[in-house]
Amino acid sequence: CQPLMSFLGLIPQMFFKSNVEAAIESMKAPYVVMILIIGLTPAICEETVMRGVVLSGYKNVSVKKAALMNGFLFGIFHLNPEQFLYAFALGFIFVYLVYITKSIFASMLCHFMVNSINYSVSTLLTKATSTLKTTAKQPEIRNLPLNSKLIVFFFWLILASISVILIITVIKELIK
Repeated sequence: CQPLMSFLGLIPQMFFKSNVEAAIESMKAPYVVMILIIGLTPAICEETVMRGVVLSGYKNVSVKKAALMNGFLFGIFHLNPEQFLYAFALGFIFVYLVYITKSIFASMLCHFMVNSINYSVSTLLTKATSTLKTTAKQPEIRNLPLNSKLIVFFFWLILASISVILIITVIKELIK
């Protein structure tokens, strides 16, 4: 799901300033504590609400309709245009995980992994760039020239497309 999330997170970044990174940077805590805050807490709380409580209200509709509604509500639940698209997609996928495994723990585990991997990669990249002894920050995508935006966009579009094909294939196989 990571390439799909990166692509869907990239689209709003072309128009909106990211407040997620700023919020995370403002929290000064050890790595393990941040994993608990960013990875574990949302995995338990958000999954309990969205795939536990909300999804239970969609038992009388098809899994596809339930996944669309749950994903849409999960995107809105984040209250942030930057996160809406990828939260919608993940919410959709997580419904299928719960449906296939008949357990909310599958979506909790995946939610934990997605958030923890994103935070870990971001932390590693920040540490790697801080050792380069430069004060220059990586420019935001919305400030790049059009040709650079297109290169970044199509790179992530290709990776996301491959990711979607793999996700659909895995879900179909698991449903069988």
